[in-house]
Amino acid sequence: MQEDIIVIGAGASGMMAAITAAVNGGQVLILEQLSQPGKKLYATGNGKCNYTNRYQEMECYRGEDRSFIERALGHFSCDDTLREFRRMGILPQERDGYYYPVSGQASSVVDALVRQLKLLGVKLHTEEHVHRIIPPENGQKGYQVRTDKRTYQARCVILAVGGKAAPVHGTRGDGYAMAKQLGLNVLTPLPALTSCVLKGDFAKEWAKIRVKGRVSLYNKAGELLAQDQGELQLVSYGLSGIPFFQVSRYAARALETGDKPYLLLDILPDYSMEEVGQELTRRREAFADYPAEQVLEGMVHKVLGRVLLKSLGMNPKTRVVEWSERDIQRIADRFKNWKTGIAEVSGFDFAQVTTGGVLTGQLDPDTMEVKDHPGLYMTGELLDVDGICGGYNLQWAWTSGYLAGRAAAGCVR
Repeated sequence: MQEDIIVIGAGASGMMAAITAAVNGGQVLILEQLSQPGKKLYATGNGKCNYTNRYQEMECYRGEDRSFIERALGHFSCDDTLREFRRMGILPQERDGYYYPVSGQASSVVDALVRQLKLLGVKLHTEEHVHRIIPPENGQKGYQVRTDKRTYQARCVILAVGGKAAPVHGTRGDGYAMAKQLGLNVLTPLPALTSCVLKGDFAKEWAKIRVKGRVSLYNKAGELLAQDQGELQLVSYGLSGIPFFQVSRYAARALETGDKPYLLLDILPDYSMEEVGQELTRRREAFADYPAEQVLEGMVHKVLGRVLLKSLGMNPKTRVVEWSERDIQRIADRFKNWKTGIAEVSGFDFAQVTTGGVLTGQLDPDTMEVKDHPGLYMTGELLDVDGICGGYNLQWAWTSGYLAGRAAAGCVR
C-alpha cells in the first residue's frame, strides 16, 4: 500500500505532525496501536491538560543538547501553540503562565485534534502495531513500514510513538528499538517527573503528609545536581510532589551511572537556620514541662515532628526543659537539612515522562529529519528532550510535531 506520509503514533506530537502535514498539502495516514488516539493526553494536567506555558526558558527543558531544543522552539513557540489551538477551537485560560483549555477538560484538546484530522481528510488506522521501518535500498524511494497486519510504502515517515513513561497509555518504548534498527544512537531511557523510594524506614510514619519545602539533590561527591521548592508529598515509601518530580530525572541518571545520590530536605524554607534555632529556644523556655512532640506543633505537622525527633534518636515524650543547646542545634539542622539517601526512583509505571532517548545531534533541529535517513522524522518524547512540570513536555510535542509535519509535506511536494 503506497502512502505519501505515514505518521506512526496518534499521541500529541503525532497528531500535530499529521495536522500540519495535511494543512500543507500532504496526504497523511496515521497508524496507532491503541483503539483510540490521544490516550495519554487525557491524563495530562490531572485531566485538565496544561498544554503550554508562557514562561519559556531553556532551564525548563533538559537534554544533552539544549541548543537543539532552543533552535526548534524558535520555530514554533508558546504563542504559535496558542494560535494553532485557538484555530482548532480551544480557548485558552491562563493561571500564572500555565495555559489550560477554558473547558478545564483534557478531552477538549483531544477532541479538537481528532476533529481537525477528520476535517483535513487524514486517515487513521487504530489497533495496528508498527514493528519495523525499513529504509530505501538500491536506489529505491521511500520507506517500508511493517505492521502486525500489512506492509506499507511511504515517501516520508514520521515516528511519533512516545517514550516509555506510563505504559498503561500505550507508551512501551517500541520507538527506541526501531531507532536502533536504523543505526541511531539512543541515550538510555529513564523515568522522569516521578517519585522516589528513600533509604531507611522512617517514611512509613509520615505517609499522607503535605508540607511546603525545598528539595536539593546531591551526588556522592557532594555536588549539587538540582534543586526545587514547593509542596512536598510525603508517602509511605518515600517522597513525591512537584519539587521532587523536577529533580527526579537527575536522580535517575545518577543512580543509573552507579552514583549514590542523596537529598537534603528543608521543611521550613521560609526561615533561616538561626531563626529556627531561636524559635526552638523560645519554646523550650515557654513550654518547659510539655513533651517535645507537642512543642513542635505549629512549626510542623505533629506527625512529622514526631518522625523528625525519632530520626535524631530523641524521645518525642521528653520534656523540652531537658533539651540541651546541642539538642536544639540538631533539631534546627534536621528542619533545614534533613539528609536522606535515595534507594531508587519510581519506575515508568509512575513516571509522567521519559528522560533520554534518540540523541538529537542525529536530527536537523529545523525539521526533525534524521540526517542519515532523508524523509524520516522523529518527534516528541522519543527524543532526548524532557521538560519540567508545567506544560513544557506538551510544548515540545507540539513544536517537534509541527516541524516534522511541515517538513514532510514539503518533501512530498
